Amino acid sequence: MDLHHPVFFASAGLILLFVIGTLMFPGGANSMLTGARGWTIQDFDWLFIWAGNLLVVFCVALIFLPVGRIRLGGEQARPEFSIISWFAM
Repeated sequence: MDLHHPVFFASAGLILLFVIGTLMFPGGANSMLTGARGWTIQDFDWLFIWAGNLLVVFCVALIFLPVGRIRLGGEQARPEFSIISWFAM
């Protein structure tokens, strides 16, 4: 495995610190995480709605724009699955 050592050890240390802190102080962690969830839902619900809407608009645009016809494998490439199989998936 190829690891980027400074990033890995910093991330692993922060994760361990979070897990140990949560296990040592479950009441405080519960109130902190409940407050963070409430704040996120209250202040960022618009982001969730807009992200979903933009994803739908992007997919519809790919259907109608010529960009959606780009082949991802060259001129001779054929899809592995049919259109009906993709809709089934």
